[in-house]
Amino acid sequence: MIKKSYIVTLLGTVAIFIYLFSKPLYNNILDTSYSIKHFIVQKIDENRKFLNRYLNQAKTIKNLQEQIALLKPKAVAMNAYKKELDLYLKNINLKKFDPHLSPVKILTYEQLNNPNRVYLDFPRFDESKNYGLISQNRVAGVIKSKASKPLGILIYDPKAIFSVLIGKDEIEGVSFGNGKNLLIKFIPSYKNPKVGDEVITSGYDGLFYYGIKVGRVISIQKRLMYKVAFVKPYLPTKKPKYLYAVDVK
Repeated sequence: MIKKSYIVTLLGTVAIFIYLFSKPLYNNILDTSYSIKHFIVQKIDENRKFLNRYLNQAKTIKNLQEQIALLKPKAVAMNAYKKELDLYLKNINLKKFDPHLSPVKILTYEQLNNPNRVYLDFPRFDESKNYGLISQNRVAGVIKSKASKPLGILIYDPKAIFSVLIGKDEIEGVSFGNGKNLLIKFIPSYKNPKVGDEVITSGYDGLFYYGIKVGRVISIQKRLMYKVAFVKPYLPTKKPKYLYAVDVK
């Protein structure tokens, strides 16, 4: 009888223990299982991202290698043309064609109400010189000295003045900014520039070398003594952070 009572008591105790602790134990097991699952999923996701980055980098490297392979012959040809040009210039007693391009960075506006004038980070700046300013082989403006600091005057500013050639006939003119577009002034009245003509630098002003693209003619006006061409510049209105200073001297 005592044994029966002892067994019943033991079973009751076990039953109470299971009732009281089985749910927390189950929850602990469930939480542990969830944590392990979350860890595994996280690691799988990290590995997938790493693999994608690797594949993207490999694809980028392949594309760059293909571009380099395409550009190599052009670089060789350009070097050959330069040597021929230098030889020709030497024969006619002119200096070598060797424009210097220096990377420059926009630092700040000269004045907040004029976004077309900016001070530049230009370590090789010589305040005795004026420079051309280009972005992606397009004219961006000119550089002048102000208080011994390099001031970039962007192409839309009226003080960004340089000489240009218009169209296939290479009609001469002088470019001025007008805030939104460019005005090409002093076009001889007997010349006939056309809407759609491309405008390039002439190289006559000591700011740019010949042939840098400027923009396209959008309209023509006749003035008393000369014609004026309105030009839409190639330079985007959003300013690039980095540009190149051109030193042709």
